Amino acid sequence: MYLAWFVSLPKFDDPNFWEALLEANPMMGFVRLSIMAGAIYVVISVIALTSRGQWLSRAGPFQVQGSVDELSDAAVTLRGQLEDAGRTMGDLRAELVRLHMEMLRGGSILHREEEGR
Repeated sequence: MYLAWFVSLPKFDDPNFWEALLEANPMMGFVRLSIMAGAIYVVISVIALTSRGQWLSRAGPFQVQGSVDELSDAAVTLRGQLEDAGRTMGDLRAELVRLHMEMLRGGSILHREEEGR
């Protein structure tokens, strides 16, 4: 890092306009300062966008239709529905096993269900 800031710049024998401009110490200081300011801006922007939940949902003029919060809410809702469906399937399997055992014992399932009504 030390070398990037304090290294001496090469001197040109017969510089053109751009070489003379880039060989000036104030100009190179400004270039280095601009690079650092740009890097700091990018880091602060990423932190700010992440904290507001907009990271990777908006880039320039383009925006994702649903926000990240909406997607995570939908995922929670779907996960709950999946758990409910799993419980229902377990209940139906238990009922199927019970009815199957009843049939194996020789009982009439229809007759017993009609008696319960």
